[in-house]
Amino acid sequence: MDDSSERINVKELSNKFFIDIFEITNDELYILGSIKTRNADENIEVKINHSKINVNKLYFHEKEYLKENNINSHYIEFKFPISENETYDIEFESENSEKFDIAFSKHCNFSRVVGYSMTKKYISIIHGNTITIQKKTTTKWLKQEAKAIFNMLKGKNRQTLIVIPFRIAYLLGYPFLKNKRIWFYMDRPDIADDNGMHLFKYAVKQDPEIKKYFIINKNSRDYPEMKKIGNVLPFQSLKHRYLTLFAENIIASHPENLVIYPFWKSFPYYAGILKSKTTFLQHGIIKDDISTWLNKSEMNLSMFVTSASKEYESVFKHKYNYDENVIKLTGMPRFDN
Repeated sequence: MDDSSERINVKELSNKFFIDIFEITNDELYILGSIKTRNADENIEVKINHSKINVNKLYFHEKEYLKENNINSHYIEFKFPISENETYDIEFESENSEKFDIAFSKHCNFSRVVGYSMTKKYISIIHGNTITIQKKTTTKWLKQEAKAIFNMLKGKNRQTLIVIPFRIAYLLGYPFLKNKRIWFYMDRPDIADDNGMHLFKYAVKQDPEIKKYFIINKNSRDYPEMKKIGNVLPFQSLKHRYLTLFAENIIASHPENLVIYPFWKSFPYYAGILKSKTTFLQHGIIKDDISTWLNKSEMNLSMFVTSASKEYESVFKHKYNYDENVIKLTGMPRFDN
């Protein structure tokens, strides 16, 4: 790469605000994101309805390819109370009042290709470099979904030929499944021998209003045994993919997105309608700092299980950046078997 092309790439990066997490829970908006720049320090301003709000700065380990190019990531997060009776326009600016282009990380439940994100009460729509949040109505939602599908059809790529039927099936199933409580449990796709399996054995006898499934490859030697315990979904089957769109919790001993999402390679095309939270049961005790992999920006865990007091303390010591209510000192399910 010559200097000129490197400058162009760096400039393109520095003009963007990358959103890693976009969530609305209990009438509260939460956003975590960053800019990439060669400036050692730079302030990011967030404006909601043209008024500046307070943000928190976060620090994560820098990725190697950024360090090699002397690029810094500047992360911020903020929470903001919202109401169905109001409309909110959100913009991101530099300290010189220049607007950032908005981009979304692959694992964000919002994407340019879909153009909107929704919850039961709210719909969020991106217009240029502004995100607008307002009360969700069926008409607004269907209008945005039709627009998203139309744009995918114009793209004419192989991914959309798979995604569009799923999104249409989601629309048809939504009235019947939107209030269903669906929880997935899993270890690795090809084996059931860890905390996911042990917790599932216990959980099938609890809370009958929650529909629980264990996820495992149909060719696994453990598949027949798991069928004897409770409901099983073959990994990456049509039913697994479809119910993932409605799943409330994914509870796993391995939290990698490639493992827990059956359509991970096409994730941005499913964005906007997903609602699942991820519980990381672990499969051992953390000895070293692995926050470059397991941090909030990358994984966004809703629960992070630890098994020893030193391990628990180390999560707050290093740059994982989870809230205190996410990290639990519980021990592992297989030890309680």
